[in-house]
Amino acid sequence: MRAVFVLALLVCAALADFDFTWADGNLSDAAYTFEYRWGHCEKKTSPTVTGGYFHLPEKLFIWRSTSCDFDKADKDEKEDSNALVGAAYLFGSTFYPLAIVAYGTGKKAVDLKDKEFIEELCKGSMYEPFQNGALAIAAVSVGEYYPNGTFVDGTMLDFKYDCTPEEYKQGKGYMKAMSCSLIYNGKTTVTISYVASKIAGILKYGMTPVSPLSLDMIIEVQNFELTDKANHIGLTLGLIGPSGLGGKSENKNAWVITKKKEQVYAALSDFAMIRNTRTQIKYTIGSGSNPLTQNNNGLLKVAMGDNADYQAVTVEFPDGESSFIYDPALGANSIVYEAGASTVALSLLVLLACALLFLF
Repeated sequence: MRAVFVLALLVCAALADFDFTWADGNLSDAAYTFEYRWGHCEKKTSPTVTGGYFHLPEKLFIWRSTSCDFDKADKDEKEDSNALVGAAYLFGSTFYPLAIVAYGTGKKAVDLKDKEFIEELCKGSMYEPFQNGALAIAAVSVGEYYPNGTFVDGTMLDFKYDCTPEEYKQGKGYMKAMSCSLIYNGKTTVTISYVASKIAGILKYGMTPVSPLSLDMIIEVQNFELTDKANHIGLTLGLIGPSGLGGKSENKNAWVITKKKEQVYAALSDFAMIRNTRTQIKYTIGSGSNPLTQNNNGLLKVAMGDNADYQAVTVEFPDGESSFIYDPALGANSIVYEAGASTVALSLLVLLACALLFLF
C-alpha cells in the first residue's frame, strides 16, 4: 500500500507555471542517508510582537524537519533526535530574498512550534537549541558584466521591489513552495522560489534535487538583455555564518560550519540549467562589503550574533546567455548538494527506490 502511495506522489501533475513534478534522476551517488524524517512547511504571516527587536516581512516560509515522528515520539526518543528549522522570505519591505537554516538537538528543538520560532526572532534571539548552528543565503544582485569582470548594469534585489508570494502545493502535501517574481527594466524577470520536500527527488524545474534535509532557494532569470553578446550575467549571493564558530570551510560545492558532530551547509553548484540544458558555470567565494546590514536584516544578527561572517559569492554564467535557473540550498548532516543542479539524470526506478526508503 505504501509503495502505491509513493508512486502516486511521484506521478502527480505539474502546478501553476513551475514544473514541480519529478524528473528522472538519481540521488544515490551523493553521500546521503535515506532515513525517515518528519517534515512540516507552511507560509506564515509574521506576528506583531510587543517589544520586538525588529519586524519580519509580512510573509514567511517556515520549514522544520526532525529525525523522529513529531506527533508520535515519546520524550526519550525526542531527546535523542535532531531537528532542522528554516525561515525564508522574498522581495519587499526592507529585505533581500533570504533563507536561513539552523540545526539543533534534543526535545526542545524537536518540539519547537512555528509561532515560538518566529516570536523569538522578532525579539532578537535565536531559539536556544539552534544557537550557533545557523547559515543563511541571500540573493543580493543580478547584472551584466564585461569579459574582464567590470560591472555594466543591473539591479540589487532589495526594497526597490515588492511582490505577493504565491504558494504551490503538490501531491498529498509532501512538497511545498513559495515563489514570487519582479520585472527589471520592463523585460527581465527575476523569480525566487523556496522549496521543501518530505521525500528525496529531482524536480523538472531547474533539475533541482530536494530532500527532507534541505531548504532550496531556486533563482530564475529570464530575458536579461545584454548590451553585448560578449558580456555575461553575474549573480551575487551572500553567505552568512557565525564568525569564529565551528569548522567553517569551503568543501567542494558547499560552505560548511560544524555544530558538534554535525555539519550545517550552504551548497552551491558548478552547473545551472540554461535553455533546458545542464551547463557548466563558475563561481568564486571571497570577502566583500556586506549590503545586508544596510537594510533592516536584523534576522542575521539574531541568528549569527554581532560578528556574523559575510562572504560574497559571484556566480558567472556563459557569455551571451540571457536566461538561467540556479539552485543554491541550505541543509545539514549529509551534503546531497555536492552536485547541485549537476545531479546526473538516470533512472526513475532508482528515484522511486530512494523515495520508498523514507516510508519503511
